[in-house]
Parts: sequence; C-alpha cells; structure tokens
Amino acid sequence: MPLGYAAFDGDISTILERWINAEGGLKTACDIVSSFDAGKWDLPLSSAFVIASRALEALTKHGANLHSLDPQVYKRYRRIALDSIAEQEVREWVAMRLNGNNKGQSALLGELYERHSEVFEWIIPGGADEFFKAQKDIRNSRVHSGGAREGSSSPRKEVDVYWHMRCCILICKLVIAKLMGFEFDKVVESLRYNNKWAVVIRHARDMYPSKLGDE
Repeated sequence: MPLGYAAFDGDISTILERWINAEGGLKTACDIVSSFDAGKWDLPLSSAFVIASRALEALTKHGANLHSLDPQVYKRYRRIALDSIAEQEVREWVAMRLNGNNKGQSALLGELYERHSEVFEWIIPGGADEFFKAQKDIRNSRVHSGGAREGSSSPRKEVDVYWHMRCCILICKLVIAKLMGFEFDKVVESLRYNNKWAVVIRHARDMYPSKLGDE
C-alpha cells in the first residue's frame, strides 16, 4: 500500500480489496512502487530508472484505449494504402511496416495527464510537458544506446536522472492512490509534511518549472 493510514478515510476494506485484487498493468505499477517505498534502491541508476519507468508506462495503459484508430478504420486505411502500390515487392515491404495500430508513448502520457492532471499539477505545476519530454529522452538513452533526440532537454547529470526517477515514482504513487479510491486531498495532506517526498518535489519543481509565465 503506497500510503500510510493517515490518508485513509471511509471504507478501508474497499481500498485494501482493490489493492489486493489489482491486475495487469495496475498490479505491475503497485508492485514497483511498493518495492521502492520499502527502500529497495540498491540498484544501478539506469536499472532503477527503467523499473520506475515501467510503473509509469503501465499506468498510462491502465484503462486506456490503446488503438490509434478504430480497428476497422485501420484495416480500411491499410488496405487503401497497399492497393495504391503497384509493385509487389514494395507492397510487401510496406505491409510488414503497417502492422501497428497502437498509440505511441507521447499520446499515452498525454492521456494519463488528462485523467490525473491534479497529480501532475500538485507535484510539478505547469511543468508536465517538460517532465514528459525528459522522461522519453532519458528512457530512450537508457534503453537504446544513442537513443536521445538531438537537442534533447533531458537531464544528463546522474543526480538529475535520480531525482527525475524519484519524481516518476511519486507521480505513480499518487495516481495509484487515486485509482485505489483515496480522496486526493487526503493523499496530499498525508504527504505535505513528509520530508522524504518534500525533497523530491523541491528537486522536481526546480528541474521542471512552470512555463505558463513565459507565454
């Protein structure tokens, strides 16, 4: 359970039942966040970051429509595209590359923000876009050598990657709490004077300040 009893209000048994019966991506995120909460940080930074990212990615898919297009519309578009290619070899080459109808990471992160904007706005008010850019850049660079985009704004110092990872875990922690049925105000109040998370929030806001005042 990602929060102490001070955050509970109402039917504790219902929240515990949701936690115990969590499945799929939600269970993956719960297990990872619980592991980090238990102090299991004794991993190489890249490994810890990738594991934390798995929790965030699992939550982006929980309850989401993963298709970019309606499957029937996608099939129709695919057939139109292939029928427009006369050369057989080219058509077969294109067909092998038109087998995906899943939303990309950017779309899924954007939808996670839409579903849980209060989480992001409390931790990094106005800084979610920069957090998402950094998340994708660091994720690519840690998983695929040379994967970060040219001109990337992602943190490159190891200490910044560490605090980004901790911010990622805190975001997951609060999203999970909402999904379990905690009242968000109670969750915020339980963390407001928690020194461990206050330090994470301070570093996160320094790295991803609000851009609203710059517009």
